[in-house]
Amino acid sequence: MAVGLNYYLKYYCLITVSWYVDQPVEMSEVLPQIPFPVEVKARVGRHFCISK
Repeated sequence: MAVGLNYYLKYYCLITVSWYVDQPVEMSEVLPQIPFPVEVKARVGRHFCISK
């Protein structure tokens, strides 16, 4: 899910989310719609945020 959210933010909202607190996320109040379904796959099997 995080991969899909990052893809949407990067390619449809044209923003990049940084790990650094001094680089806030600035985006419009209206989110752009996606014209058709998009499937994005992660390049790794295990993810840092959900590893057990």
